[in-house]
Amino acid sequence: MGLETGSVDRLEEHLDQAIDLLGRSLLLLPNQPDTRHNLEVALAQKAALYAALAQLGITLQDAEKMLSAHNFTGMNDLLSKAAERLAPVLKLGRPEAKTFEQFRTRSGQIVQIINPSTNMPPAITP
Repeated sequence: MGLETGSVDRLEEHLDQAIDLLGRSLLLLPNQPDTRHNLEVALAQKAALYAALAQLGITLQDAEKMLSAHNFTGMNDLLSKAAERLAPVLKLGRPEAKTFEQFRTRSGQIVQIINPSTNMPPAITP
């Protein structure tokens, strides 16, 4: 089970269930290295989920500040770089992921308008 699939609510629910069941198993049979390892993995995955969600929130706050400052190029660069790093959490269907994609699309469109590509043919003047 990784961060790549399913909704965050279901992923969090599954991790909580796994942590609970593995913890109970260790109470009954404390000398089970595989169970202990699986519990450590589930706890690490839950921590990774929360860390990724926190990073997504920070990135959105930074993007909003850049938007307010009309720093569209910086905003677009920030979101483009963050998209790869946050790809797994962006696939989880959180409302923040939708906001992220909207910001990224809009900032990219604005940057294209204010910084047209040098590969474009020259404008025809009358």
